[in-house]
Amino acid sequence: MPSAVETQAAPTGADEHLARLTRARSLKDTNLRACADQYRSLIEANTPLLAQVIDDLKQIVQAQPTARGVRVLLADALTRAGRLAEAIEQYRQMV
Repeated sequence: MPSAVETQAAPTGADEHLARLTRARSLKDTNLRACADQYRSLIEANTPLLAQVIDDLKQIVQAQPTARGVRVLLADALTRAGRLAEAIEQYRQMV
C-alpha cells in the first residue's frame, strides 16, 4: 500500500503558483537566491499572481536596493504586466 507521501499529487496550476509564492516569501530573509528563483518561475509562467509578485519584489528592492538580480526580476515582472515605464525606471536604476 502506498504511503500518504507517495499518493499526494504535486500541486498544479493555481495551487502550484500559490505554493511558489508562499515559498518565495518564506525564503526572502534567509536565502535570497532561492527566493528569486521562485519569483522567476512565477514570472516566466505568467502567473495570475503577478501583481502580488511585483509588490513583493518592490518590498525586497526597497529593503535591499543593491540586490541587482531582484531589481532585474522586478523590471521583468513589470514588463510582463505591461507597465513599461516602471520597468524602464528599474533598469535605469541599475546603471
